[in-house]
Amino acid sequence: MTKSNFKFYQPDDVYGTLFFQFPKVLIYGDKYNKLSSDAKIAYMLLKDKLEFSIKNEWIDEDNYIYFKYSNIALMQIFNYSEKTVIKIKKELESVDLLYQKRMGYNPKTKKNEANRLYLGELELSAEDVYKKEKRA
Repeated sequence: MTKSNFKFYQPDDVYGTLFFQFPKVLIYGDKYNKLSSDAKIAYMLLKDKLEFSIKNEWIDEDNYIYFKYSNIALMQIFNYSEKTVIKIKKELESVDLLYQKRMGYNPKTKKNEANRLYLGELELSAEDVYKKEKRA
C-alpha cells in the first residue's frame, strides 16, 4: 500500500462520523455476557432505531415504544439471514431485552401485521460494570 492509496482522517471527517453506543454491561454484565456478538450488535442497532420509532409515533396505549419490523426488514437492517434473525430474537427474548407482540390479521388493511417488537432496558448495576473492569 502506498501513501497515495491510504485514506487518512482529516479534522472535519472525525466530527462528521456517527457512532453507535455500545453499553459496557453487554460485555461485563453477568446477565448478558453469554449473548452472541450478533445479538449484542442487534440490540445496539435496535436501540439506535428508538428515535425512528418515536418520529413514526410507534408508541402503544401504555406509552411503550415499539418497532414495526418484519423478519425481512430486520434481515436488511442487520445484514443477517432469516435464520440468524430468528436466533437473535430468541436470544434477546431469553434475557428480557426483546418482547414480541403478535398483531395478526388487520381487517382494515386486509393484511397480516408485523409483530410489534419492544426493546427491553438493560439491567445495570455498578457491580456488573466496575467489578469486571477491575479484573481486566
